[in-house]
Amino acid sequence: MSGSSDLLLVAFATAAPVLAALLLARHLPAGQRPSILWFAICGAATGYMALLVEKFGVPSLAQAAPASTAAAFKLSFLVVAPIEEVCKLGIVQHEVSAKRDLAVRSAAMIGLATGAGFAALENYIYVAHAEAGLEGTVIARLLTATPFHMANGVLGGILIWQASRSGKPFALLGALLVIVLLHGAYDAPLFAGGALAAKFAFVLGLTVAIAAGLYRKLPAA
Repeated sequence: MSGSSDLLLVAFATAAPVLAALLLARHLPAGQRPSILWFAICGAATGYMALLVEKFGVPSLAQAAPASTAAAFKLSFLVVAPIEEVCKLGIVQHEVSAKRDLAVRSAAMIGLATGAGFAALENYIYVAHAEAGLEGTVIARLLTATPFHMANGVLGGILIWQASRSGKPFALLGALLVIVLLHGAYDAPLFAGGALAAKFAFVLGLTVAIAAGLYRKLPAA
């Protein structure tokens, strides 16, 4: 492929998650619709922060490929998932706490936009540094990691909103735990590779189904 074609693929992979979030948020009334572009930028910034923490904070785990299935699960559940989800959900929690009149669907869309921005950054890194099979990398990212980050963001927004309004001291911790477990369960098979690799698809489908099902049941206002 030519250099211009490569650049177009990188741009498309980067912009697609944010464009999808903009389209999905259009059903909300204008007064309830958060600034998708702003929260996508915040999500990308938290993604960059998370990558820095993973690279320099825990080099023994985050810089090397897992040597075993146990190491892959340790990396997924104890390093990558907690770091990335704490960064992303911190944005949602700040908005939910600062705006007591924020509708739950708005919180879900904030989570969606944050996840979209995070996915956009990851897509850029993966696609821009792909040595071969650029088209395949773009398709794989847009069909797997991108919907996972966005669906997990929706679920996180809903759970954070509900936990913040519940008045229970450990509700926020429980909400974070659910999101981290889903993220870890998605990453672990991919990190482990081999026969386990395909099992990430089950977690992807489960996360999307839960997020969509819960969102449909939310009150309109």
